[in-house]
Amino acid sequence: MKIAEIIPFAKGTGETLSYFTAQEISPGMVVSVPLRKNEILGLVVSTRDVRDEKGIVRKSPYALKKIKKILGPSIFTREFIEGAKEAAQFFVSSPGEIIEQIVPQIIFEKYKELLTAKPDKKKKKEVMEAEFKLEKFAFQRDFDERITFYKTLIRTEFARGNSIFIILPTIGAISYFTDELSRGVEKYVYAIHSGLSKKEIITRHNKATTEKHPVLVLGTPSFVFINRPDFSTLVIEQESSGAYYTQSRPYIDMRIIVEIMGTCRRQKIIFADTILRVETLARHGVSELLELYPLKWRIESGALARIVDQRAKTEEFHLIGEEIKKEIEKALSMQGRVFVYTVRRGLRPLTLCNDCGTTVTCANCSSPFILHGTESGKRIFICHKCKEERNADAKCEYCGGWKLVTLGYGSGSVYEELKNIFPQTPTLIMDKDTVKTPSQAKKKIKDFESKKSSILVGTELAFQYLTKPLDTIVVASIDSLFNIPSFRINEKIFHMVNALHQKSERLFLIQTRLRDTQALSSALSGNILSFYREEMKGRTLFRYPPEVRIIKITLEGKKEIINREGLAIEQLLAPYKPERFSAFISKIKNLYRIHVIFRLPPKKWSLPALSSNGTIDEELSKKLRMLAPSVTIRVEPQDLL
Repeated sequence: MKIAEIIPFAKGTGETLSYFTAQEISPGMVVSVPLRKNEILGLVVSTRDVRDEKGIVRKSPYALKKIKKILGPSIFTREFIEGAKEAAQFFVSSPGEIIEQIVPQIIFEKYKELLTAKPDKKKKKEVMEAEFKLEKFAFQRDFDERITFYKTLIRTEFARGNSIFIILPTIGAISYFTDELSRGVEKYVYAIHSGLSKKEIITRHNKATTEKHPVLVLGTPSFVFINRPDFSTLVIEQESSGAYYTQSRPYIDMRIIVEIMGTCRRQKIIFADTILRVETLARHGVSELLELYPLKWRIESGALARIVDQRAKTEEFHLIGEEIKKEIEKALSMQGRVFVYTVRRGLRPLTLCNDCGTTVTCANCSSPFILHGTESGKRIFICHKCKEERNADAKCEYCGGWKLVTLGYGSGSVYEELKNIFPQTPTLIMDKDTVKTPSQAKKKIKDFESKKSSILVGTELAFQYLTKPLDTIVVASIDSLFNIPSFRINEKIFHMVNALHQKSERLFLIQTRLRDTQALSSALSGNILSFYREEMKGRTLFRYPPEVRIIKITLEGKKEIINREGLAIEQLLAPYKPERFSAFISKIKNLYRIHVIFRLPPKKWSLPALSSNGTIDEELSKKLRMLAPSVTIRVEPQDLL
């Protein structure tokens, strides 16, 4: 009889749990065990004989539970488990929670069907004998230049007997990169992501891990666990994408996970994008990241870029101004395709009472209601935060007035306006309201790109799927983005404007009343260095990343309770000078929210896998792990509010 210490692949658990079994078992095996009312998988990390633990077992206040099934050796390598343990330190979590979050559920459901690569003893010996030098690179070049480099890299590494893994943030990006990189090596290219059927995911996983020839794998970060002894290079592509953040607990930046895993596996890591994140460029600036090639600090585009200044207009306001209208007409007359970008979906993003000035907000979370249209032509209010719906034919809940006025505009109102202006032109709309699946998105883009003299209105979702350059791109409005209270918003705008400009062949237009902002002027000139220097000045002055490491604690509940708990956390973390404040959206479904944030020198909350001399403040880690499970902890959060 043996007692096994097991890392459970589940949330809300500790580091390890103890179970017993009469079967032969050893560290590295995956087992099925009972947890609460469920049956989950877990990894055996150690075993000991019950005879050596009789006294401890008798005194234990809990009865040990029995292991249900032994599924066999783990598909997760020792390096992967070590990476999960390190990530758990960084994100104040447990290894099991990290694994459960970053590995797709289908892998646990179909575990018995998974195949693993046979250890390459010769390759392992070569790695052990070689003097290992950790290499991490910053690669800031245009898309076409990066593709050319990857094609050369694939040929070179294949000739050396090595495989390559390119991590991409979205399914659309995987599809696009696969098309570009698979020509001539189709047999050895495997694209894997959650958009595939369960059967296809298992099939591609097994082929990618057992193929004798070196392979190129393109996948989302959740497939970083895929194990081949010959993986030599790990590329984090489109490194600036916000899609690398997970949307549920534990909140994780998957770029950090991938870097930790690559370092533990002794792989060369490349951070690649047209414009790298400010944090990544800062790491390059202090020589943490080397250069594959000299970084490209200016983006070139053949399209003329122009700002349409709405401040100078004296005529009646129109969603599509006269200058924009004429340029769209010109593009259509030349059989060009036009993309009109909008920041928000829906018809109108803001509704006010004309009598008292009160904003119409959601009763659940106090977020502004967005006016939407239904297929039947009905108008309704929808909260984009909690999905609450309300009839638009309503009066002001504050003063009872009926004079509600809508302000701003979203993709729906721009679409209706263009349909009225160009009734004979094929006009499509693409946002989260009109497209629900990747296949629907691809179909709509294919439909648009197959038609000459056509218009597509869309949000960022549409832009992610556009594959071909377009004659004219119009930004209907960008001003509302500048009102978002986030220290990253200038960077987001800079990236977005440059990406749209790059997709334009002839003309790129922006309607705005804020033409003099530094982010816009740098973006339109393509001057990355100028933007980076100005952005770093601001972040250094106000102590934002990468100048500091920020940890954000969020409490949610009844107002008096969370205020009391927030004060207690402030006192607990007093040496770290915490700041406590209400969340930007302070109430969701009648539960109030507050944040507590504090700043640390980056090296005081880091790992050797992420930076030289990186350490975790053990005293702080203990205090954070003392907090109640209901408290949410975010390390390196996307925003502060």
